[in-house]
Amino acid sequence: MTEPTDTESRPQRTDALPPVPPAGVAQPPIPAPEASRPAAGRGKKLTAALAVGLVVGGGIGAGASAALSDPTGSDEYQALAVQLETARGENADDQQQAAAPSTSAAAASSSGAADGPQLAPVGQTVSNGGVTLTVTGAFVADTIELNETSYAPGSGYEEYTPTPPDAGGKYVVVETHVVNNAQVSMDLTCGFPIDTAVVDAQERYFDTIDSLYKLRDNPECNDQLQPGFEADMTYVYMVPATAQITAFGFADATDLANSSTKYTGVQLTL
Repeated sequence: MTEPTDTESRPQRTDALPPVPPAGVAQPPIPAPEASRPAAGRGKKLTAALAVGLVVGGGIGAGASAALSDPTGSDEYQALAVQLETARGENADDQQQAAAPSTSAAAASSSGAADGPQLAPVGQTVSNGGVTLTVTGAFVADTIELNETSYAPGSGYEEYTPTPPDAGGKYVVVETHVVNNAQVSMDLTCGFPIDTAVVDAQERYFDTIDSLYKLRDNPECNDQLQPGFEADMTYVYMVPATAQITAFGFADATDLANSSTKYTGVQLTL
């Protein structure tokens, strides 16, 4: 049997140094051993793992291995996503509720402007409580005629005296037709069944003159207009000569317990 030589009996080294070149020839550099590097993509997976750890509170036990390759697939991630979506919806609801008062205020303001006092035109029948009234005419007068005698209208002995307003004033005459739909009778001239006034451009309210029963064709004093009946009635007001009358208002005053505190208005331009 042939004895193996030293070369045959020893395994060949794969990391042996390269042969030495002849004298005068530069020796090639010895390559440095390849450094140990992480496999491709490992750094990216590690970054993803850290991100998932921060989101779900760091370290989720056995589920961490799956999160490294697909963080969105873990149960913890999905649960957190649901919580974030719920919180986002609640925040949107809070913002809408915070804006609601201003919207409501604007709607209320707009509604208030639309629901303001509405004035009826002359000739339109309107009601306030048990009083149904129609303004049939309105005008400014320099004088009015008053029965200053003690004789009743129609007696043949009454006399009507032209009466001017006070200095710096004028008369506003409002002719109406009244229907008594209240529960009690009405003394239109000497009682106070209907509260009336005229209003000027400065929003000043003017009361009637005294003794409306002295006006021609008005009901007599204590002439009771019973419920269900109707009568013509003229109201006269003395106002400053420069006043611009814009409205006539009236309110039912027959039921003191439930009397209206608001006038029903009729538009005037006098």
